[in-house]
Amino acid sequence: MRFTVAIFFFSLLLTFLSMECFAQQEPVLACEEKNISIFFVNGIATEKSEARDNQIILQEALQSKISTGQLTQEQFDKLEFDIAYNPTGGVLPDLAESIAQDLENSVENVWTGLWKVLFGFPVELGLLSQEQRDEIIEKIKVATLGLVVNEQDLLRHLEKYRKSLLEGKKVLMVSHSQGNFFANAAWNVLATEAAVPDSPFTTASFGIVGVATPADRVGGNGLYSTLDQDKVINAVRTATLPPGVLSPLPHNVILPPALEDVLDPPLHHSFIDAYMHPQSPARDMILAHVIQAINGLTLPEPLLDTGILSATFVTEEDLQIQVREPGGVTISEFNLEGIGMLEILLTETPLQGVIFTFHYTVACADIVPGVYAIDVRDGGRTNPPDEVMLIKAAGQEQTFGDIIGEEGILDWPIAEVTVTDTEGEGNIADYKFEITRIPFPTQPPPPPPQP
Repeated sequence: MRFTVAIFFFSLLLTFLSMECFAQQEPVLACEEKNISIFFVNGIATEKSEARDNQIILQEALQSKISTGQLTQEQFDKLEFDIAYNPTGGVLPDLAESIAQDLENSVENVWTGLWKVLFGFPVELGLLSQEQRDEIIEKIKVATLGLVVNEQDLLRHLEKYRKSLLEGKKVLMVSHSQGNFFANAAWNVLATEAAVPDSPFTTASFGIVGVATPADRVGGNGLYSTLDQDKVINAVRTATLPPGVLSPLPHNVILPPALEDVLDPPLHHSFIDAYMHPQSPARDMILAHVIQAINGLTLPEPLLDTGILSATFVTEEDLQIQVREPGGVTISEFNLEGIGMLEILLTETPLQGVIFTFHYTVACADIVPGVYAIDVRDGGRTNPPDEVMLIKAAGQEQTFGDIIGEEGILDWPIAEVTVTDTEGEGNIADYKFEITRIPFPTQPPPPPPQP
């Protein structure tokens, strides 16, 4: 019963933070050439569907700038949009993670500031006893342990960014709330990789636009927007009063009093309802920042091909990808070309050391109906892999992780991409693409043929 009060109040907070509009994203045939990847990096208490909604709102808002002349149709057609998702673990750990990332050992101060600002209590934890207060603080410490920019989430983000850069695309991260910590961390890693001799890209090819940032900087001196009445960011600001702790960047957008009951009251923090609302003074600033950023970035040299179907697998270990194509051909390190093509790159990174990128693509002109079965083969490692596979097909995308197999079985089936000609006339516009996770079998798939 001692924790019931905290759960109750954070349930109220969850209601405040999760009031986003929902939309369904329709798959888009991805044969047209793109040269800029814009990633929405989500903040606290955001489900994946909400992060996707935020990305769609950003995409539609940018498209509206064609009619104003700030963006041409040709420029917009070169953009592709995606999310770099930071999984939500519930409001309590999400809030604590977001705030504690730049406070480290000041979680008690964070909690006090949050409680005061969000719930209006004049002293510390208000009606809670000292015993209840100590228990809540301890639970926050446990919840946030090891969550200072979760490394596994960051690696998944980096895999997406690197893939786009290696395909010769500019990369722009539009980060909201806690997502700014992840974007900054990713920028630091990419900047370190860009400084390596013979790096395939430079810091001029990737950037950040921050929104509602609790951080003290934007990687690469990027632009940002924060409302003066954003109570979540102001809570972080209140909690960072102790000497030596860096406060968030100052607010730079004034919320008119007439809109205080319109833009996501009472927190004024939601990406959609506070920052991208049609009446929000932050909306045009954010869009102007995005347009300025993408115009200022430079295209990297392309090293990987793009296509209507792709599978990307990054590993530090002795693993390989193989694809069993329609017609029975197996693509692997022993046979790099069939309907599609397999490319293998070796990259030196500061966070992971030497990594191997396996990138399988099928061009629009070469795609044929049938099943493309994608597996990971173990070349000698005894434990199942922890890596993830990123699969894209005609505008759809799925990331597959937790690839666990039975002892002694050296092949881990990942997924199948089924391509169906709905009209039977061979017109690619009529092709339907479906990505399906494959349950782990009792027997491995056949090994690839060796020369």
